[in-house]
Amino acid sequence: MAFTEDIIETLRMKGFRITPQREMVLEVLSGSERHMTAEEVYRAARKRVSRLNLATVYRTLELLVENCLASRSDLGGGRVVYAPVFLGTLIFRGRELLFTGLNPCFP
Repeated sequence: MAFTEDIIETLRMKGFRITPQREMVLEVLSGSERHMTAEEVYRAARKRVSRLNLATVYRTLELLVENCLASRSDLGGGRVVYAPVFLGTLIFRGRELLFTGLNPCFP
């Protein structure tokens, strides 16, 4: 997964340690086709890494958000979802490929 590797390299360059647990959270989040709650990330990652707790998932997700590598959306009612952030967003509309803008964390 190239995107996961890019995130890992970015975090390492910023001085963060990449544990197997953090790596699995990154893989689950970046491999998802939809936004995920922390609990959903935890359940999916726990299937592959047994030594993982929910607090680690929350800390990792917050680390990603703070470093502009993931977004956090509050849907109300206590439901918060996360998704990986790309430098820009490309979407298909009909037969056209549209660029919707840059990630605001990057100049």
